[in-house]
Amino acid sequence: LNTDDGRRHVKDIFDTAGPQLPITLHLGETSATDPKTFRKTIELIQPKRISHPITPVLEYLNYGKSEGMEVMRDYGVVVEFLPRSNEITRRVKSISDFKDIIAACREFDIPVTIGTDAPGFQGMSFAQELANLFLCEAASLSDINSFIITGLESCFANPNRTLAR
Repeated sequence: LNTDDGRRHVKDIFDTAGPQLPITLHLGETSATDPKTFRKTIELIQPKRISHPITPVLEYLNYGKSEGMEVMRDYGVVVEFLPRSNEITRRVKSISDFKDIIAACREFDIPVTIGTDAPGFQGMSFAQELANLFLCEAASLSDINSFIITGLESCFANPNRTLAR
């Protein structure tokens, strides 16, 4: 996605799938996705759900640059964080960092849900992800309830999706 051709190729895939097949774009998980690439990809592809959007959040928290957060808000993107995965890739130092990450998304009215990558490999179930956020005081019980509702409303399997592309 670091080139215009790469982004156009992914857009073609999204367009071919159409709105009947909602797709979650994985974008911003590693430092290989710089803030400019992140914004250009959102503007071109216009996904409704993104997993791992750590790049724009860190850009905002560390440098006060809000363009990535604004583009997610303006395009109505639901963000899905995968805390254990983001810890393994060292994009976050610890699960407790998600307190600020979640607060930044709230500040921009960006809906948040939580997920897990490869529970068998990482040894972390969805329930454990949520429990860890709570135990590290990165999320309240109200937050966790909101994550679950947002996840259900924006998931692939929901026949009554309210956040359709």
